[in-house]
Parts: sequence; C-alpha cells; structure tokens
Amino acid sequence: MKRFIFKLSLSVFAFGIAQLSFGQEKIEKEVLNWYNGPNGMETEAAYKLVKKRDTKTVIVAIIDSGMDIEHEDLQGKIWVNTDEVPGNGIDDDKNGYIDDVHGWNFLGNRNGTNAAAMRLERTRLYAEMRDRSDLSDAEAVLFEQLSKELEEERADYEGYLGQIAMLTPMIQGIPAMLKEKFGKENVTMKDMNKFLKKNPDQEQAMGLAIAYISGELTLEGLEEQRAQIQGMLDTHHNPDFDGRAVIGDDPKNFNDRNYGNSDVEGPDALHGTHVGGIVGAIRGNKKGGDGVANDVLLMSVRAVPDGDEYDKDIALAIRYAVDNGAQIINMSFGKKY
Repeated sequence: MKRFIFKLSLSVFAFGIAQLSFGQEKIEKEVLNWYNGPNGMETEAAYKLVKKRDTKTVIVAIIDSGMDIEHEDLQGKIWVNTDEVPGNGIDDDKNGYIDDVHGWNFLGNRNGTNAAAMRLERTRLYAEMRDRSDLSDAEAVLFEQLSKELEEERADYEGYLGQIAMLTPMIQGIPAMLKEKFGKENVTMKDMNKFLKKNPDQEQAMGLAIAYISGELTLEGLEEQRAQIQGMLDTHHNPDFDGRAVIGDDPKNFNDRNYGNSDVEGPDALHGTHVGGIVGAIRGNKKGGDGVANDVLLMSVRAVPDGDEYDKDIALAIRYAVDNGAQIINMSFGKKY
C-alpha cells in the first residue's frame, strides 16, 4: 500500500501549534551521514574493504509502484532485456510479455491503460462477503470484524474532512486579522516573535497564525489533504469501487497471466523510484543520495497500486523477476489482510 496522509490532530483546534519550534536547527554532517556509521550499514567502509577486488553486476528486481527509468540518477542502472526488440509489438523472447524491455507492469491491460487506485484487501473481502447468505460461522465472525473496521476507518477519515472544513475558513481569515493587528500585509515570524515577547499571553491564541506565517499550514496544503482523504474514501474504503476492472483479468485465477503492459513507470512511480534509488542510484555524482550498490541493474516490476496489492500480481511479479534473471528481489510493501 502506497499512500500516506497527515492526520490532523485535534490539538490544532486548541491552537497547540504555537508550541512548535520555528528556530532553525543546525544539522551536523555526521548526523546526515549516520547510516555510514556503526548504527547503519557502514557502506563507505565496505567499499574501502573491497576496493581492489573484482566485482560482478547483480540484477535487482524492484517490485513496487513502478520506477522512473529515465531518472537522471538511475541512468546506466536500468536492466535491459536484450532478447526483446523495443516497441515492435512482438514477444521476441517468447516469455509471454510483449516488449518487456525493462520489466513488466502487472497493473494495466494490453492496450496500455493502467490501473492506479485499488481497494484495501479488507474492503475487498467485505464486498465479497456482504451479499452472501452461506457464510460459515468463522466467516461470519470475520465479516463482523471487517464491517466494524471499515465503519471505523470511514468515520475517522470523514472526521478529518470535517476538521479541514472547519479549518479552511479560519485560515482564509488570517491575512485580514494579521493586517488589522500588525498594520501591514506581509507579517513575518520576526514580527510575530516581537509581538509575543510583549504579549506572551497571546501565544496560544496566535497558534494558527504562527503556523500560517511559518508555512506549516496553508490553504493549498489543506486542499491537498482534503483531496487525498476523499480519494481514500472513494477508493480504498469503498466496497463498490473496482479499480481492477480496467485490467480485465480474473484476479483469483493465477493461470490467467496474459495481462499487463510494458509501461514499467505507471501513473505514480514515486515510491518505486525512491526504493530503486536507495538500491542503485549513481554514486558520487552529487545528484541526490548515493545508492548502496554500484554494480547493480534495476528491473522494474509494477505490482503495487495506490491501495492494497493483489496476491496474484505479487506472485506473478516474483515469478517474472526470477525467470528473467533477477538475483535479488526488493519488496517494500505490505497489507493487514
């Protein structure tokens, strides 16, 4: 499951934001590089140890949300299926996957249309069981649990939407309030700190204004969170949503494997690209972080949607990776059911 949300705290309404520290902290280089010390992997020490030894290239499959194979920090690190002719619409290597030059996308159809959001596994199980009259005793207990969890989750997210709806007009009114209190439009944190030194009793009351001035709380940010939460209600937690319909396969039939396409990036490759970068981003080019491994080729296998992955997609993704030479498979995902 690849989606993270900022859960609005009720402390916002108590204006506890004022307790946040807005002082600029000095971050030592050693702190930023902690993972190269005893508490991390000591990658640099490992490279010094093997400096004069021969190396060999290892193929690493990244089973994830997709990967940006054109990313500047991954150039030369992307696996190429040399038995496949790019873009000719033919399964040259006879492995069942047409034009799988850099991997395969199990979240799409043969026409190139990709699936994005999926229901959570819990929601899928609930949808399968709700209309059945032949549930066993064990299934009935599970269904009751699923119903309770789904109801509680939806209530939580609807509560967050309510908080955002309350916050929005309050944030909209802050510029006018600041102009009236400070006599100018562009109020800075320096102005606010000076005001609070003279009026320390106003710190809690000015909590939202402080968050607004510092950029911690913005209308754009609230709208982004509102859209994300609403999207989760419409997809992850919606029993009637079927994000898989576009694929056209039978998700319970593991022998039905003639689906997907060669678009290994997909609609949102952020997480998969991040993971691929941790594994094999170009080292020493001063562009972002250094990957852990120099001698790797990254095979992108897209099987993780926005929501919960299907067991079938993961199983076929693992099989694809192994059949096509992957020696290591990275799988950074998971689900409750």
